[in-house]
Amino acid sequence: MDKKDAVKIIEDCAWLYNDNLLSNHLMFLYNENDSIKSLEAEFSKSRYLHLTGVVVDGSLSANVFFDRCVHNTLSLEDFEFRTNGTTELKLYALPQLMKIHKTCKMLGNYNYSDYVLSTEKILGNVHACLGLVKAAETKNIYVPNTSLKADIRDITTEAHRVVAVLRKSFDEKHYCEVTYTAKGIDIKSLNLSAEILNKMKLS
Repeated sequence: MDKKDAVKIIEDCAWLYNDNLLSNHLMFLYNENDSIKSLEAEFSKSRYLHLTGVVVDGSLSANVFFDRCVHNTLSLEDFEFRTNGTTELKLYALPQLMKIHKTCKMLGNYNYSDYVLSTEKILGNVHACLGLVKAAETKNIYVPNTSLKADIRDITTEAHRVVAVLRKSFDEKHYCEVTYTAKGIDIKSLNLSAEILNKMKLS
C-alpha cells in the first residue's frame, strides 16, 4: 500500500465515520454468564485519527485531521506510516469498522497477546476489530483507540456474543434506534436489567 492508496481509504472511511458514528453513543448488549450485559461507547471527531494508524506531527490536531479527511483535502505530507507495519493492517480493517454498529458480532476483554498494543475491550468479528479504552471523563463510557485486522477470538480472553446494538446521538437521553440484532433475537423479549431498560425507549 502506498500513501495515495492510504489517502483514499482514510478519506472514504472518514465519510462513513461521519455518517454512522460521529457524535453518537452505541450500546452493545451481549451474553455473559447467562445474563445480558451492556457496554457503551462514544465516537467523537478526535477519535478517528487513532483508528487510521497513521502518524501526524504535533502541528496537526486530531480534529483538523478529520476535517481534512471529510473535505477530501488530506495531503501526502500530512501523515506517515508507522515503521512497524501496523498502519497498513489498520487501514485494511478500517472500512468494515466504520459500520461497527451493524457488523459487531462479539465482544470481550483484550488478552494482551501483543505487548505493544494498549487497549481494554475488543469489539468486532472474525475479520476486523475495534479496541476501546475507558474515557477519561467517565468510568462508564468507552472510546475507540485502535483498529485491528484480526479474529476477535484470538485476541480476547473470551468472546461473548453480541445480541443487539443500539444508537443515540450525543444530545439524546435514551437509545431509541436498534441498529443490529443477532439472528433469532427479539430485543423486546430479552431479560434486561432495570439499568439497561432505563437507557432505552423503543417504540
